[in-house]
This record gives sequence, C-alpha cells and structure tokens, in this order.
Amino acid sequence: MITVSIVLRTHDRPILLARALCGILGQTHADWRLILVNAGAPGPVEALARTYATAFGDRLTLLPAPDAAPDRAAALGLAQAGAADWVALHDDDDAWHPDFLRAGLAGAAADHVAVACHGWRVEERMEADGVVEERREPGFSDPYPLELARLLGGPGVPPICLLMRGAVLDRLRRTGAIAGHDAAGLASALLLEGEIGVVPRRLAFTYRRITRAGPYANRSAGLDRRDGIAATLRRNRLLREAASGAAGPAGIVPALEAALAPSLQAVQDRLDRNGGWGHGRHADTQERLIRLEAAVAALLQRSDRTLDALTALEPVLRPLGRIWDALERPRHWLARLRGRRR
Repeated sequence: MITVSIVLRTHDRPILLARALCGILGQTHADWRLILVNAGAPGPVEALARTYATAFGDRLTLLPAPDAAPDRAAALGLAQAGAADWVALHDDDDAWHPDFLRAGLAGAAADHVAVACHGWRVEERMEADGVVEERREPGFSDPYPLELARLLGGPGVPPICLLMRGAVLDRLRRTGAIAGHDAAGLASALLLEGEIGVVPRRLAFTYRRITRAGPYANRSAGLDRRDGIAATLRRNRLLREAASGAAGPAGIVPALEAALAPSLQAVQDRLDRNGGWGHGRHADTQERLIRLEAAVAALLQRSDRTLDALTALEPVLRPLGRIWDALERPRHWLARLRGRRR
C-alpha cells in the first residue's frame, strides 16, 4: 500500500478544523497518517482529537507549535513526515473530496515529482455555529504539463491541490529550496526537479471568508505583499544560479526568458485583447478602416486600368508625334500671321 503523510496546520479555528478533519477521515485511500500542527490554544484541538479518536486510531500525531507562523508550522510538520511515499500540505480552512488521495495517486506517473488535482474556490461566511457557502467558482484548472515559466511569475498551485513525492520534498526541504512553503514556491521548486502531473477533477476546496477580523479571517489577505517579495527573491535566486552555472552571457538567456515569459505573455495578451477586431471599443475604427481599405483598393485598380489604356495608345500616338514635329515651320508661320512669336 502507498503511504501518505498529511501535514495539517491550524490556529484557533475549530469550526474549520472539524471540516478539514472530516475530509481527511473520509478519504477512500486509507493508508495515511496525519500530523496536526497546532499553533493556537491546545484545548479545542485536543477536544476534536478525542471526538475523532476512534476514527483516527494510531494515524494522528499532535504537534504543538505555540504561535508559530504558517511557514514555521509547515516546516515543523514536514520534518515529521518520515519516510512516506507521498506528502500533502493541508490548511485548516481547506478541504478535500473523498477521492482526492486515491485519484492523485492513480494519476501519478513514475517520473512525476508531484500530482495536482483541479480545485474549487469557495466564498463563505461565518455564522454562530458554522459556515454558510455563498459562492463557488473553478480554482486551479491548469492542463498538463504545467509551465515553470508561468508559475515563476504568476499564481502558483494551491498547496491543497498538491500531492508531493516524499523523497523529493524531503530533499528540497533539507536544501532550503522550499523554506517559504508558499503556493508558488512549492510548485515551482518541484518543477525544477521534474514534472507535476495533473488530474482534471475538482477534488480540492480553497475557502475564503468575507470576515476581515478575528481568528476566522483569511490569513492570506495580509500576506500578499510578503508573498510578492518572496516570489521576487525566488526569481532572483534562480537567475543568479543560472548565471553562475553557465559560461558567458548565453548562460543567463534561458533563465531570463523563463523569468520574463509570464510578464511578456501578459503584455501580449493585453495587446491582443485591445487590438482584436471583436473588442467593442474598436468597432467604429474597424468599420472605417475597412471602408478606407476598400477605397484605396478601388483607386489602385482604376490607376492600373488607366496605365493599361495609355500603354495601349502609345503605338497610335507615336506617328502623330512625328507629324507634329514635321509641321514645326508651318506652325511658326501661322503664329506670325496671328501676331505671335515663338
């Protein structure tokens, strides 16, 4: 049986944690162990653990980490993942479909360093004793193969969608390549090691709440700037490594292309949208240019016909030119009679 270690981070959100635990306990692939990293108060987490003690059996490890930041909590949990074949990083406000582990493992090829399932992005609101879903829309939906260049400069794969090969993840953790444990960092660091397979089923749920204060607020809301800085530092590091690992300026060109490709593609996409004939703001311009193009084409066609006619008349007009030259003296005599001088 293939073994899976699940690292679940939590911080004083028992209502959301209960939902996450139910999603893990309902997995149709049963050979997993859960490392629950608690950065908050011990009481609510221990109470939930007792509630589900029979279902968990010996598959649950509680790891206290008082007031640990999300990155630190993830690092502590991953260090306890052991020799599992595969590892998943879970947050207390995310959840899985019961088939997540089974479908992810079935979709993994021998050369895949990770597998990503498609996901949902769900907006919800908190109520006194639970949560109410407001709206859901497709989340991570990329096809296979994933593009490293795009992930380096844009949104990453949500960790809840990823199932990572244990040996590769452990090597990256020990070398410090995934110290941040942010979404873009995990996927791009893994893609530097090999390909990430994609299971085109929406089996992972990323939840976001409207509330902006208290323990149930979205922690990611305050981390956007920090994540942007982390992404920039990661791209800088990759470029430095590429430059130092190859001789001459040609060595950095592929790395620059990879780092700049997402931004350049975004600019190109915007130009394509703004310049497209289907863009509503350009409808009048399109019509005018089409009419102008037609008028120019008609004028060119008329000029071609005129030139052809003149070319055809040239042999006829040539004898008249000789006659005109021969009549030069009579023409002068007639001019004098009329009082003109030539």
